[in-house]
Amino acid sequence: MDQLVNVAIGVLVEYREGQPWVLIARRKPDAVLGGYWELPGGKIEEGESPQVCLAREFEEELGVVVHVHDALAIIEFEYDHAHVRLFPFYCSPAPDSPAPRNLHVAEHRWVPASDLTLFQFPPARRGALIADESNDVNPRPPTGVSRLWSSPLNPVLCLLSSVS
Repeated sequence: MDQLVNVAIGVLVEYREGQPWVLIARRKPDAVLGGYWELPGGKIEEGESPQVCLAREFEEELGVVVHVHDALAIIEFEYDHAHVRLFPFYCSPAPDSPAPRNLHVAEHRWVPASDLTLFQFPPARRGALIADESNDVNPRPPTGVSRLWSSPLNPVLCLLSSVS
């Protein structure tokens, strides 16, 4: 069996003029799956919770301080090099967080949630992006960020329970 890699990923949402924008980052060219865009996050270290991992990874990769909110559906995907289990969470920027910087990523962008499917994500993370506006999946608002919840985000960022 391939190596199991547990990874925490964050959907960091910021609202601009009432529309949800999501922070994405591009992997460095020499990294595994280099050049792909991704929702920020990283490998969960032994003894570390996914939430703690995610806060650490945002700070290490982008210099951003985040609040980690409710977990979304776990995504599993089999790559040639490893079996990946993604633990996704909605996140919000901490009020005193600095602006994102490219510390351990090639680049980053805030993009409208409706444009996420225009970027090339690794196959496992593409499972996190749904472009079909007719999708009837309606996840509940994350605890603590219900004031940020907006219906335009629902069909774009619903996380799938599996990737086919």
